[in-house]
Amino acid sequence: MEFTLPFSVTAISVEADLNAFSQRPGGQAEDVSGTLTIANNDIDMEGTTATPFIAIAIVGVGKSPDQEVDLYISRNNIRNSSERPINVYGLGGRAYIERNVITTTSDAGINVAPSGDVMHIVGPGSFLIAHNTINCAWTSGQQAAIRLQTRADQPVSHAIVVENDINMSAPEGTKFSAASAAIELRGAGDSNIVANNRIRGRANFALSVVNQNGTPQNTAFIMNDLSGFTSAQADMFVDAGGMNTIAVGAQSTVEDHGSGTHIVPVR
Repeated sequence: MEFTLPFSVTAISVEADLNAFSQRPGGQAEDVSGTLTIANNDIDMEGTTATPFIAIAIVGVGKSPDQEVDLYISRNNIRNSSERPINVYGLGGRAYIERNVITTTSDAGINVAPSGDVMHIVGPGSFLIAHNTINCAWTSGQQAAIRLQTRADQPVSHAIVVENDINMSAPEGTKFSAASAAIELRGAGDSNIVANNRIRGRANFALSVVNQNGTPQNTAFIMNDLSGFTSAQADMFVDAGGMNTIAVGAQSTVEDHGSGTHIVPVR
């Protein structure tokens, strides 16, 4: 299926309980349960200065333990985005986000929202994010390619982020904020695994653990390939309060403010 969006804000949106996103009154998360598949779409977001377009938004679907959803977002081609290409808020169940190809706009004149990330995942839910190809060319220096985030006591825990190919292709000279990272885990997640991802280009961090809305703990960064990456601040960042982070691989620079961090260098 092919979409072009001269006027729309969101290409594909499934929203059951809007309270998962904001304080607006909404429906019931259990209104959407079972298998939900968004696959094989070709979406041109036609990013402009006028409107930030979101490609795929899933908000407040599925309710644990007996009305859960199995969400599949796979093999979509999303390009020219000026906002979150994939945005998942409040999932009661499991999500499999695999083999998508995403290219953001690279136009320096496009006003990209500071909160925009290429994949923005907000708990709760169980997530596998694998084999995606992401080219984050935004020039504002404030976004992550993949961000997993806790919000309102709804942690993202036991997520697996594996074998993604990420190119942070902001031009040389871009000024990066603390929110700039290839992969960021933000908030009170537990036992999330980030493994065997290939990260190239430039950003503030390649891998980041941030303390917000709770303390991240037991994060594992395993054998991620950073050989083509240049960090503005550090290859890996662990915020104050981050607990028991383990990193196995060739992180050249590590900024560690956490406790129980264990680094196993591999050359």
